[in-house]
Order: sequence, then C-alpha cells, then structure tokens
Amino acid sequence: MALPFLPGFDSRQRIFKHRALLGSLTQYEIRKHCGMSRESAMDLFEVIEPHIAHPTARGHATPSETQFLTAMSFFRSGSFQYMEGTVGGISQSTVSRIIERFSRNIVNTLLPTYLTFPTTTQAMNHAKSKLFDIAGFPNAVGLVDGTHVNIKAPRTQEEHAFVNRKLVHSINVQVVDSFNYSFSDIVVRWPGSTHDAFIWRHCGLRDRFESQEIDDCWVLGNSEYNYFSLLFIG
Repeated sequence: MALPFLPGFDSRQRIFKHRALLGSLTQYEIRKHCGMSRESAMDLFEVIEPHIAHPTARGHATPSETQFLTAMSFFRSGSFQYMEGTVGGISQSTVSRIIERFSRNIVNTLLPTYLTFPTTTQAMNHAKSKLFDIAGFPNAVGLVDGTHVNIKAPRTQEEHAFVNRKLVHSINVQVVDSFNYSFSDIVVRWPGSTHDAFIWRHCGLRDRFESQEIDDCWVLGNSEYNYFSLLFIG
C-alpha cells in the first residue's frame, strides 16, 4: 500500500540535535567532561581550536567547542556511550572521527612545540640551574619515572600483558619531568606489566644519550632504575 503524500514533508530533511558548547556548561559540567577547571579548559581550547576548526560550516560541521568536549570526555571516560549521552547530537561514527582527528593534531602539531627535551647549551644550563636550586643535585636536567594509566581490558591475545602488579589493566607511561613540572619527554606504548627499567632501555631518549646527541647532563630515576638501565652522562 502506497503511503499518502503529505504536503510540506520532505523525507530527506535532516534533523540536527542540540550540541553542547564549552561556553554553555557550568564549572561542574566542564570538570566532569574535561577533568579540569573552566579556566584551564578554556586555555587548552584556545591552543587547540585553530587546528580542529572546520574551514567552512558546510554540512552543519561540528563546532570546535563540541569537538573539544567530545575528545576530552572520551579521554577522561574511555566510553563512546558516555560521549553520546553527555555531549548530545553526535553519532558514534562522528565521535570516532573527532577523536582520531583531535589526537592526530595533538601529536603532529602541538607535541613538537610543548614537549621538548633541552638540547641547546643554553636550555640545558637553565634546566640544570633550576633543578640544582630545588634539590641541590648538580648537572641534572630531568627526572624519569613511570606512571600507570588504567584502561579497559583490551580484546587481544596479549590481554594478560596489560595487567600490572596491582592486577588492573593499564599502560605504563614513561615521563621525564622538568624543573617547572612540565613533561620534556613521554613514551606511551608499553602494557602495564612492563618494567620501568625495560621501557627506559628501549626508548628514543636513551638512544640519543648513548649516541652522544645529548651529553654533559644527567637524567635521574628512582631505585627501580638500576645502574645498567639508566644512562648517566656527565
């Protein structure tokens, strides 16, 4: 049976749901989405916004603020379903594209600017001086350690490798911290069961020390890094 024709009705008409914008959320909602204060979220958005904004509004493009909230909420929760229920008006496929694009821009555009290990003589001397003022330890430019970032159990044959010593699934992330509480190097690739010393032995920063691309400085680690795994060059 044919459907009756309804004047003014277009079956191809698209309906756009309301999408959350950063400026419309309360302090509590921003902290729930992003895990930071409104001020910190706005500062981060100003940095990333030029790299994620669509050049035109064709096709009702997702606003930059909604993209930012989508990615930050996913990074905080790890759940596509959480995203769809809280940001609103976004399909799972759109969420996936936003997260992929957001992550690619951070890695390719922002990390080389904000995540840099001191290599020039001036930068090294500045880092050495600041760290010496804090702890009185000479010739050090950074401190290395590992931190576990909890994840959901991955659906792979190597699932057991992600179980750390506390029996939870995680990624063991190696970071090198500087005098001003900022990261100067980061390695995010090893499952939670991997030992800190192993990660150091197989990281690019250690290779740069070993090849003497970086020299005349030390990186300090805790007791989990033994003499043979941490490379000290004085």
